[in-house]
Amino acid sequence: MFDGFAKVYKGKKQGIINFSAEEIIPCIYDEIDYKKNGLSWVLKNGKWGMISNKGTLIVPYQYDAVGEYREGLQPVSKKGKWGYVTADGREIIHCTFDSAQEFKYGDALVKQSKEYRIINRRGIIIDNHPYVWSCKGSGQ
Repeated sequence: MFDGFAKVYKGKKQGIINFSAEEIIPCIYDEIDYKKNGLSWVLKNGKWGMISNKGTLIVPYQYDAVGEYREGLQPVSKKGKWGYVTADGREIIHCTFDSAQEFKYGDALVKQSKEYRIINRRGIIIDNHPYVWSCKGSGQ
């Protein structure tokens, strides 16, 4: 249960119902990743898109993968490249990186042209790192 809703299954498809067991989102999705802001990432025919809690398509089914939402941004992959979207699905850092990690303490690790780099929330490279990333303060 989350925010008064529950994920349900019909065969291998997923949907969402409310506390009254009324269907909010029909069971037509391969996967649903509900977010607290009333929007959900949904997987349909191998592509991720975003819908409202009323089922309205907010972001077209265009992403191959989505990462964890942290610090206001979420990594997404399109055509083998990674970028970042806001909570409402606006792509603010274009999909140009070979890989992308979640933001931590305002920075994120990305891989570009076989090199790891640290970017800020605007997508500006602030540091190049030819070595493995160590998370600030986390001990990892």
